[in-house]
Parts: sequence; C-alpha cells; structure tokens
Amino acid sequence: MERGVAEKLLHDAGSRFGDFVVRESKGAHVLSVVKDAHTCTHHKINADVSVAGQFTINQKHSVAAGSLSDLIKGWLADPVRAEELLHCTIAEHAFVGSSAAVRAAGT
Repeated sequence: MERGVAEKLLHDAGSRFGDFVVRESKGAHVLSVVKDAHTCTHHKINADVSVAGQFTINQKHSVAAGSLSDLIKGWLADPVRAEELLHCTIAEHAFVGSSAAVRAAGT
C-alpha cells in the first residue's frame, strides 16, 4: 500500500492520535501512525536478517519480538516504550488536503 493510500485511510477514519496502519511497501513493512489531526509519521520495520527474532525500526533500533504481530501488540501494551523506539521517524507528512499540506505546498 502506498503512503498516500495509508494516510487517506487514517484521515478518513478521523485522524485520531495513535491510530495506525501496518502496510507493505517496497518489500518492507511500514507502520503509519497519526501524530496529530494534520500529520502522519511512517516507520520502516524490517526483520533483522542477522539475528533471528529481531526487528529493526527505521534502520536504527533492534527490537526482539517473535513476529511483527507480537511487536505491534507489545507497542500497544507499552506506549511509552513504543514512543522511545519510534521517536526517530523515517518520514513525516501532512495529510493530503489538510491546511498544513496546503501551506507546505505554498498554495
């Protein structure tokens, strides 16, 4: 799923802080999360091929988890830890059509 499609799904669902979609993009999983009513962050999650049961987040952090599902469930159970791991975003975008996106485009 492309970034814009994920953002539209989140925006159409109400753009509530913490709402998320896990999608595939270019052979990797990406966690797209609503940051605020106008912004969505995107985090690349890869299985760490060098260590079984490890995932890399934004190519920076390595986290132990039995599966991608277990990783996401762990973050839902411990939002503070999730925030620590996800503080370094791979991409942050204003929702298409939001006032922030219009300002960024200079229109």
